[in-house]
Amino acid sequence: MKLRIILSIILVLSLSALNCSQTNELTPKLEEYMIHAQKAGFSGSVLVAKDNQILIAQGYGISDKEKEIPFTADTVSSIGSVTKQFTGAGILKLQMMGKLSVKDPITQYFPDVPEDKKGITLHHLLTHTAGFPGAIGPDFDPITREEFIQLAMQTPLKREPGTLYEYSNVGYSLLGIIIELVSGKSYEQFLNQNLFKPAGLTHTGYLIPDWDKENLAHGYRGDNDWGTLLDHPWLEDGPGWHLRGNGGILSTVKDMHQWHKALEGNAVLGEEEKELYYHPHVREGENADSFYGYGWALFTTPRNTQLIAHNGGNPYFSADFLRYVEEDVVIIALANTNSYRAWKVSEALARIVFGYDYSLPQKAEPMELAAESTETWGLPDSITGNRSSAFLSAINSQDLEKTQKFIKENLASEFLEEFSLEGHLDQFQKMQKEIGKFELIEAMKTGDYSVRLKVKSKSTGQVFQISLNLQSEPPHKISGIGIDTAD
Repeated sequence: MKLRIILSIILVLSLSALNCSQTNELTPKLEEYMIHAQKAGFSGSVLVAKDNQILIAQGYGISDKEKEIPFTADTVSSIGSVTKQFTGAGILKLQMMGKLSVKDPITQYFPDVPEDKKGITLHHLLTHTAGFPGAIGPDFDPITREEFIQLAMQTPLKREPGTLYEYSNVGYSLLGIIIELVSGKSYEQFLNQNLFKPAGLTHTGYLIPDWDKENLAHGYRGDNDWGTLLDHPWLEDGPGWHLRGNGGILSTVKDMHQWHKALEGNAVLGEEEKELYYHPHVREGENADSFYGYGWALFTTPRNTQLIAHNGGNPYFSADFLRYVEEDVVIIALANTNSYRAWKVSEALARIVFGYDYSLPQKAEPMELAAESTETWGLPDSITGNRSSAFLSAINSQDLEKTQKFIKENLASEFLEEFSLEGHLDQFQKMQKEIGKFELIEAMKTGDYSVRLKVKSKSTGQVFQISLNLQSEPPHKISGIGIDTAD
């Protein structure tokens, strides 16, 4: 099952532009942070570039524990839902070639479309406004193209097409199928010939790169070795259609940086297509301050510059891709363990690049829990304990007024500025709805001013992992929040 990120706060703050000498001083800070991150449990690879200069491109931890193969910047790993930007680019490439239009209805490509889906266009699929649910089957069910089309058409919509945003892997798989139907090639063949080769990507795809098995990262959940994506059921030419087109592409941080550089020019897409690609077509939620383009999430920074980003993952792998295009900064992180996600690293590296406050990661240490109370949750009377208690109480209360009071009193001013109050409330309400009433089952201190909490939903039994980062300077308010599914 594909990982659902309920709330992923991506850093959109930065300070004034850095000059060349400042840029040269960044590499030691980035390296120091990553050494501490590896000691704290990070395993994967990162690349940070600024002003067309790579500041760091390196692997950390282990790619294959059994064979003791280290992770390098050339290790091939899953990029998860970052795949969607390739599908979006593929559709736009076909539009450039005059073979389709994003305005086309899906009735032009699929026969016997049910009445409730006849109004769906390619634009709706690209922007997650078609109304399909998030998924309609497990990633590694080797479902064929025809079987997937039939299942998708039989699936009830969650929303009326063209109304509200509803993140859907189904829509992007249908787009992948349309790429095949229009081009006469397999999804991967089309991407390889029309996107990857022109962009100079040599280690990106499903099967065409003819992988060296020892260069493929294994995914880990605790001590469980899940293997590589290729160790799980696929069809002869790639994954089944629950995954193809929306996720599962394999790549390296170096190839992803090469993709970024290709998009900076016109090697893959023209200017008109890129304008559609990055356009903030739809809000990612009714009151959200972030938008969705064609395979990209779009954020406006406090300086009125744009962050173009996407992340993705499953319970074993994770990936994050941040492009501050106007400031010529790109940050890419891949990880192969569920205990230290890629976005935790990328967010911190962005703080370093832009001169923002950050703290070095530490190996997680358990926080001793006393008898639970409604106010303290059994957490210690400390800076991290008190902020964590306030956060848990706000989520568990399900009360709008209490949530708003928590946001105003506990979130750092710069964090508040990233989204409007309505935007923060919208995110908190999503968490409250998803988790429901819960119990705290674990608290780990991951730094002087950071904590990781595990809570278990009383209604569903689902376990969620919550990461809180606090300001290192008084008043130590919350400067970052992340939520993930957990064991």
